[in-house]
Amino acid sequence: MSLLREWQRLRDEEASIIDSGHEFDSKPVQTVNRRIIATERMIFAEPTTDMADLAAKLCVATGLGDWDLEGKEFLWDEARTLIGRIM
Repeated sequence: MSLLREWQRLRDEEASIIDSGHEFDSKPVQTVNRRIIATERMIFAEPTTDMADLAAKLCVATGLGDWDLEGKEFLWDEARTLIGRIM
């Protein structure tokens, strides 16, 4: 999933900017953060056709495990749909 790679690249860019001394609410960080959010929206809009798609969305939704799934309940619907296909 090329969008997942782009999302990770943007997160790395954001981390690098923060590591260089910029605060989270600084213009450089917020500029990259807006691009991260736009990429996340595109990822979530893609159809979930297999477990790899679901895993990618879970990684994005949780920031690779840094956050919980609050507000992302739609992912459970997608998981139930996939499970229904294989059961």
